Amino acid sequence: MLIAEDGANLVSRNLPLAIIARGKFWVNNHAHILKPKRGNLEYLAALMETLNYRPSISGAAQPKLTKDRLMAIKISLPDPEEQNRIVEQLLRKTLPIRDAIGNLQRETDLLQALRSALITEAVLGRLM
Repeated sequence: MLIAEDGANLVSRNLPLAIIARGKFWVNNHAHILKPKRGNLEYLAALMETLNYRPSISGAAQPKLTKDRLMAIKISLPDPEEQNRIVEQLLRKTLPIRDAIGNLQRETDLLQALRSALITEAVLGRLM
């Protein structure tokens, strides 16, 4: 799991802070890599998304969540079976939202492709 180390998103929370990364990947020095020893990874990522990091953030111009401050955040974990039940509920309840996000992303991609094609046509003088 990756947790943002610095940047405005630590405060604004416009994007997720906890990202599950599987397989091979490259991480720069602006993220913490967490390898949980136990527990459901999806549950832990969802839990990390609910936390208020503001008390742990330092820096005014560039918000920063240091390793020491991140590791000092206390969390409690239910037993593994309960974690699995919670993840199943989350997936079931958020399915319509995730579907809508996927649809909007596809529409956005299509509109961007159409925009590019329209600009090309305009530059080439093919529009009337």
